[in-house]
Amino acid sequence: MRALCVTIPAYNEAQGLKESVVAVHYFLTHCFDLDWEIVIAENGSTDGTAAVAESLAREYTRIRVIRLAESGRGAALKRTWLDSVLYGC
Repeated sequence: MRALCVTIPAYNEAQGLKESVVAVHYFLTHCFDLDWEIVIAENGSTDGTAAVAESLAREYTRIRVIRLAESGRGAALKRTWLDSVLYGC
């Protein structure tokens, strides 16, 4: 079970997603002494966000992507947090 699960909701964020996620990854790698994971919650983007997110997940082992059909930051957070409680991030 992960000690920290960082959720990044992403809807039409293809332009800046990689830079943001890499910055969070760098911080957690160098400044956080517990086990962690980044979850990109991609929810219905139409601009290539899903492809960017999947590419990050392939490049970094501590990043994973969940894809939601419904849009909305609240839905993305709820789903990820419930999964975290039920399945350990």
